[in-house]
Amino acid sequence: MNEYNFEVLSPLRFEQFVRDLLADKYGNFENFSEGKDGGIDFRYSLSDDEILIVQCKRYKNVQNLISAIKKEVEKLNKLRFSKYILVVSLDLTEKNKESILKLYNGKIQNSNQIITKGDLNFLLGLSSNHYIEFKYPELWMNSINIHQKIFQIYSSTLSLVPFLFALLHKKQ
Repeated sequence: MNEYNFEVLSPLRFEQFVRDLLADKYGNFENFSEGKDGGIDFRYSLSDDEILIVQCKRYKNVQNLISAIKKEVEKLNKLRFSKYILVVSLDLTEKNKESILKLYNGKIQNSNQIITKGDLNFLLGLSSNHYIEFKYPELWMNSINIHQKIFQIYSSTLSLVPFLFALLHKKQ
C-alpha cells in the first residue's frame, strides 16, 4: 500500500478525490463551488430526513486543523443532516479524535465518522479503487510503485511489437 501525502492536492482536488473514494459506498454526491461552503463540501440525500454531509479539511498539522474546526462547528447549527463525516488529510491519534468529537458536541456520533490520512490510503489501496489513484497524478508522480507498473505495461507492450509486425507481414 502506498502512503500518499494528500497535501500535494489543492483543496478542490482533495475534495474531488474524497468524493470519488466515498462514491462507491454512498452514491453520487451533490457538489458545491469552491469558497465559503457553510460547512458542506458535498452532500448525499436519500430523503428529506436522511442527509449525509461531508466536510474535507486539508491541513499540515493538528493544531491548525483544530482551529479551523472550532470555526466550522458554529455553522453546523444552521444545517439539517442525519450524518456528518469529517475527512482530514493527516493522521490523528485517538486523543486527537476525542478532542474533535468534543468540539462537534454530538454532531459527529463516533470516531468512525472522522476519516484520516491512513483511512484514505487504505481505501485507495483497495483494488476496486485503483482507478481513482490514476485519476490524481499529483499523488503518484513520485511513487516508485506506479512507475514500476507503467514500466511493466510498457515493457510487455514492447515485447508484442515484433509478434504483431510478423503477423501483419504474413497477412500481406
